[in-house]
Amino acid sequence: MLDAEESAAFDDALRESAELCHAYREINALAAAVAVSQVKPLQTRAGEFERLQARLGLLRKRPVNWLGISGWAIAASLALLLVVNHNPRAARGSTSQTQADARDTPAGAPAEIDPDAAAIPEVENPALAAAGTSDGAS
Repeated sequence: MLDAEESAAFDDALRESAELCHAYREINALAAAVAVSQVKPLQTRAGEFERLQARLGLLRKRPVNWLGISGWAIAASLALLLVVNHNPRAARGSTSQTQADARDTPAGAPAEIDPDAAAIPEVENPALAAAGTSDGAS
């Protein structure tokens, strides 16, 4: 093993020399291959895996979050209820007369203007009222 001084010198040499760095990586890979090929696989005893899982806490059962599950279930059932009970005629406020008109009117035709509809009321400008004119002309 190298001491701290020798290790620092070796690290500096690795950073400066690309050839040394390549040789170091190659030797390291060969040493790993030799180590892997020479090791005998271990045979575990019966139940060793389960004991290891128990020590790591992997076999514990987690409690079920019933509050979260019930919240999502209620939301899903409410959404289904809204989709099933959707009444498009009530939402539009249509009557049988407007439905008959819609059948007689082509799809691209402009809507008719109702002459009896309330017109937009004129708003008096307070600045003009104070000046004594109503149309803004001086």
